[in-house]
Amino acid sequence: MSYDTLIKGGLLVIPGQGIREADLGISGERIAAILERGAQVEAETTIDATGLHVLPGALDTHTHWGVTGDFGVQCESDSRAAAIGGVTSALLLQRIIPGQFEELKQIGETRSTIDFIFSPSVVDEATAAFIEESIEQWGCPSFKFYLSYRNIAGAPPGDDWNELTDGLMVDVLHRMAKYEGTLACVHAENAEIINRTMSQATHSEHDGLVEWEKANPGIAEAEAIQRAAFFAEQAGVPVFILHMAGRDAIAAMQRARTHWPKTYGETCPHYLFYNVETSPAAVKFSPPVRHEADRDALWEALASGLVDCVGSDNFPTLWDAKKGSVWEISRGGPGTGVLLPIILSEGVNKGRLTLERAVEVTSTNAARIFGLYPKKGAIQVGSDADLAIVDMSLEKTVSHELFGTWSDYTLYPGVTLKGWPVVTMVRGRIVVADGKASVEPGYGRFVPRTVEPQTTN
Repeated sequence: MSYDTLIKGGLLVIPGQGIREADLGISGERIAAILERGAQVEAETTIDATGLHVLPGALDTHTHWGVTGDFGVQCESDSRAAAIGGVTSALLLQRIIPGQFEELKQIGETRSTIDFIFSPSVVDEATAAFIEESIEQWGCPSFKFYLSYRNIAGAPPGDDWNELTDGLMVDVLHRMAKYEGTLACVHAENAEIINRTMSQATHSEHDGLVEWEKANPGIAEAEAIQRAAFFAEQAGVPVFILHMAGRDAIAAMQRARTHWPKTYGETCPHYLFYNVETSPAAVKFSPPVRHEADRDALWEALASGLVDCVGSDNFPTLWDAKKGSVWEISRGGPGTGVLLPIILSEGVNKGRLTLERAVEVTSTNAARIFGLYPKKGAIQVGSDADLAIVDMSLEKTVSHELFGTWSDYTLYPGVTLKGWPVVTMVRGRIVVADGKASVEPGYGRFVPRTVEPQTTN
């Protein structure tokens, strides 16, 4: 038998099966065979993975290309950075205005190195109006709902753009429920609580992440998680809670899942790495980075299965937006590229996660939740050959130059992580080798997801 590519000598990490000593045959864009170690086969290209682990490529469940800055430029720069870090597919949480989808898809396929999907945001009546069109024509059956930034009395300036109401959300969820395979992605923070605590806190003379965390309390996150899960349960729609920040969110997730098992959760690298006691103000997010005990609890929840996925929440900004007090600077920051290395370094190499579990939380679970499995997130015959070949002993120090994002800084300057991809493949082609891109921008493709009308007895 002849293959386009043979990966030999590696250790395949396959959730449910463990770590296998096997070779991998790739034909075209897909995995064609899992072979006995040393099988005598022919291949146009052979990759020697001796001493390395072969993982399904990571699926980043949380990116915001082009929210600030040019969408096309960031598709190019930040998708390349993602691939350097072993990411092969990304979910773009996008505020798509009516009539914009085809343009965004075309730009993405012209500029992105990796494959991508969209979850349009429902923020008002206009964006809610094209739910059916998004599902039936665009191949985008997942939607984002912001329970914060609401246009209600007391919202701080700049936090009043979201016109979603609970009534509109419930209505949209019931329209989504008419299809098998839709998903609600939720930014879970109670806007009324935060609007009040923010109005009180900004009068304080104190600065720093400790004050920011106080102004965005865990109760606001916990209440919104339970409310979103209850709405989803009543409609019968799976719900994916974005960027869970700590213990209150974990407890709320546990309670919600008891009543609605199709409640899933994501955390992010900054919550797993930083804490308010020792972190710079630049690590300002919503929900906020919380305390060391919250960070430890998130690692435990990832290991136990209570938290399902890790997404970067990559929000490109420039350093000028990070100058000033914690009340003045921009939220978010560049997180692309570090997702998998942080899980390997701080999770696997420090004994918090098994390598098999690391694959689940960075790839397999996301592919299942977002309707991409087994096309993505799997090492099995017929799956897309989206792979990250990693050296668990390789150490690199994070810098902006390492990734070359549109953002002119990194949130992890000088941080040394152990465990890095040395080869990233998307659909059977090497897109990054030894930290350098090996394809031109535009190799990535939009991946439509097909759902079926819900059947009733």
